[in-house]
Order: sequence, then structure tokens, then C-alpha cells
Amino acid sequence: MKRVAALGGVAALTYIGAVVATAVWGGAPVRPLFDAVGPAPAYRWVRPPPDFAAGNVKPKATTVAIGLNPDDLPPAGASEDSQFVFNLPAGAIAVRGTEDKASAEIVPVDPDTLGPLPTGKFSNGNAYSITFRYEPSREPAPVSSTGSVLLTVPVPGDGVLVSKDGKTWIAVKAQHASATAVEAELPDSGYYLAVTPDAVGFGAKGGGITRLVVPMLITVLAAAALLMTPVLLRRRDRRGR
Repeated sequence: MKRVAALGGVAALTYIGAVVATAVWGGAPVRPLFDAVGPAPAYRWVRPPPDFAAGNVKPKATTVAIGLNPDDLPPAGASEDSQFVFNLPAGAIAVRGTEDKASAEIVPVDPDTLGPLPTGKFSNGNAYSITFRYEPSREPAPVSSTGSVLLTVPVPGDGVLVSKDGKTWIAVKAQHASATAVEAELPDSGYYLAVTPDAVGFGAKGGGITRLVVPMLITVLAAAALLMTPVLLRRRDRRGR
């Protein structure tokens, strides 16, 4: 029993150590180690940090067709990599003259090619540009009712910025959806970017995600320790017999 208690104590201390390390070094809100069953798919970067370059699959642009008639489904769609998923209320894009169709062009963008972020924020994954247009004229299609967007992120976060021109940013209402996703408002066409607090002062652009590699590795090791605990207990139990 003493050995069992000792192993349990080691697992608990490992968990606590991972939480503390993530809070201190990561600068982001601490989340539970387990938020889903099974590993999440690998994040697909436009320009991956060096630590994640191996095996990266660069995402591609895509175009989503939208019907604007009352009997059409509400506008919705996703990027080619499924890391950007949007929904608009029915009627959010009105029919214009004889044009009862529209499109949503979604383009993954390297955030370092866009304007500087607000102080204390750094990019959490790719930026995504979404542009609504009437078809076939290709004229801009304004959005009259706010929709929603679900952004997949490489590290947990709960902030999203939007930019009309790719130069200046404003925050939109957002919330943590899961360990790998952030949900936010989608008011119109523009650039959307999930962000994480830059507690270590890396500046507005780039680099910050690499700073989180250490706490991420610690979290993975802690999870491995917890998973191995039952195996060790079974082995000791067999030896005791």
C-alpha cells in the first residue's frame, strides 16, 4: 500500500508541477491536461515555427458557395484545412438585384505578414482572410447580421482579433471552446486571428509560440506519467503475488 501511495503521490506532484510550469512560463490561462479523448490532429501552419516544420502540411485557399434565397441553407463553411469554420444567420447576406448567390473566399495567411498586434498579444496559429462576394459580379457582399467563427489553435487560448485591412486590429467577443479551439463573433469580411497573452515580451509578431514549447513538453510528460501509473501498479501487484 505504501508503494501504491507513493506512486500516486508522484503522479499528483507531476500534474501539479506541469500546471505551475505552464502558468509561470506559458503566460496563458491554465487548462486541464485532458480536454478530449485521443490526440488532436497536427496543426497545419502557413509558416511553421522551426520546432513544428517537420511534417507540416501547408493549408490551401478555398471558396465556399453560398445560396441567398429564403429556401437555401444559412451561409456556412470551412477552410480547406478545417481550422476555420464559419456560420452566418439566415438572411445575413441579402439578395442583390438578380444575384441570389454569393461566395466566401477563405485564405490562410502568415500573421507575420500583417500589421502589428496590440501590446501583450501574439499570434496563436494562422490568420485567416474571409471575403464575401456576390456571384457572378464578384462585388463585395456586406454582412448585416453577426455570425460566428471557430478557429483551431495550436495552444489553448480565448482571444480573437479581426482586421478589415490587415493592418489594424480590434478584438471581437470570443471564448475558449476546447483545448484546441476558440469561438468568436464574425461581423463581416476581414482577417481573423486567434491570439494568446504575450507575458514574456516577445513583441507583437512571431516567436511567441516557440516560447510555449517547454511548458507544452512538460504537460505531455506529465500526461505520460499519469498514463503509466496504472501500468506500474499492475506490474507491482503481479510481483507481489
